[in-house]
Amino acid sequence: MTEAWGEGLRFGVTPTPGGRTNWFACAVTPEGRRDPGREVATLRAWFGHWHTGVRDIVDRLTG
Repeated sequence: MTEAWGEGLRFGVTPTPGGRTNWFACAVTPEGRRDPGREVATLRAWFGHWHTGVRDIVDRLTG
């Protein structure tokens, strides 16, 4: 289990049965900010340069 913090950002990972993981990402953004259809690209922009544990998850995202 881990949680990493950055400036206005947070990313957490917890193990689940069967070798899978549960993860979450949080960001402080202006109210109402949305980018429909670009969620994966946004996550990669925010977290793609973080440590290996976060990058491994972000790199596997599809969508």
